[in-house]
Amino acid sequence: MRLRSNETHVVLIRVGVGLSGNYSCEVIQNAPSYPHSLATARLDVVGVGGLRAIELRISPPVVQRGSDATLACLYELTDAPLYSVKWYRGRHEFYRYSPTEAPANQNISFCRDKR
Repeated sequence: MRLRSNETHVVLIRVGVGLSGNYSCEVIQNAPSYPHSLATARLDVVGVGGLRAIELRISPPVVQRGSDATLACLYELTDAPLYSVKWYRGRHEFYRYSPTEAPANQNISFCRDKR
């Protein structure tokens, strides 16, 4: 794997299907307590046609309890219509959008955070 990188970005050069998978970045501050935060997203590498690009954006990436956060799944379809967009927290699906189903939006059981 070839890459270019700096403090905030890593560019994977000429990706192949073998680089599909879950990626994480962890930021750790210095002493005395070494506070840290972890962000995770999935990269799917596909062949020609179908899904051309997919990106997960979380804004803001760190929030105070009780605040809102927006998750955005950005994608480009090339030669077929959208079948569904599924959202997961860990391995558990919590939301699904399927334009061919009624209703198109489905909230799935979601474990709330402990307050």
